[in-house]
Amino acid sequence: MGFDEVFMINLVRRSDRRERMLRTLHEQEISCKVVDAVDGKVLNKTDIESMKIKMLPGYKDPYHGRPLTKGELGCFLSHYNIWKEGKEAEPRRNLLPPSWKFQS
Repeated sequence: MGFDEVFMINLVRRSDRRERMLRTLHEQEISCKVVDAVDGKVLNKTDIESMKIKMLPGYKDPYHGRPLTKGELGCFLSHYNIWKEGKEAEPRRNLLPPSWKFQS
């Protein structure tokens, strides 16, 4: 397929999506490493401050005109953790959201 490793990021509380994606990837003969997502819903101010994350003052989502949500922050952190890990390994990586649909 042209990738050294495929990662599937998934919220632990969404086992239904995890099972569906694993089944779909298996049908496509694609092996993957399952990575538990950072669940933004459980992040609190102390968690965010301990990671030294600071929101850009006045930032608004260009599509919805609102500040970044905790869910969006969790999504970003999930991808960031994989990018950070890969900095040393340097394999080619592609991140597929669990909402992608495969057709054979």
